[in-house]
Amino acid sequence: MTFDLEKIKKDIQKAENLQPVSLNKTSTALQPRRMSKGPRTNFGKGTVFLCDTSGSMYGEKLYALKEAVHEFVEQDIKTYEFNSQVNLLTSVSQLFAVVARGTTKMLAALKTCYQDEPNNIIMITDGQPDENKQDILDLAAEKQIPIQCIMLPSSDVDRKFLEDLCNASGGGIFTALTDIKLLGQTIAGLIEYKEEKKQVIQL
Repeated sequence: MTFDLEKIKKDIQKAENLQPVSLNKTSTALQPRRMSKGPRTNFGKGTVFLCDTSGSMYGEKLYALKEAVHEFVEQDIKTYEFNSQVNLLTSVSQLFAVVARGTTKMLAALKTCYQDEPNNIIMITDGQPDENKQDILDLAAEKQIPIQCIMLPSSDVDRKFLEDLCNASGGGIFTALTDIKLLGQTIAGLIEYKEEKKQVIQL
């Protein structure tokens, strides 16, 4: 799977309020190396997806999530769904069989995700957690693994909490989407951003 990085960057600018936070341990004088073209056999290595499939995701949002994420599942990027439970999705067929139900156990999802020792977490959600929010922020601050939060449109979402979560995790990006059709391109852009950051640090 290949991506046009310049197109992705332009598309992401259409999303509302993309706010990068500081990149720790990275000199502003350093520039990313040129991304190689062609097959990306290690594309997204170390990334884990956390996909909110609670009851509020019913309908168009869950459909958009499945369409956006299935290509990455095919690339063996580890993907979890979370609602009242946390489940690992190991195939596209499992992903498309998911139904929206239950509550939003975000703390449980993160605890499960951290067991995989990822270097990048992409969380897609439209709600707010059922557990204590400060406990979630404290865990993210302790682990210091960047969490990229993609907030889908919802009247129930806690935007400030998700922004705080990105900041607490150390190097996360918060994205508020008003057009869910941009979800797939936004995800790809966040992975490419992580790839570029990794190359900068390795210079």
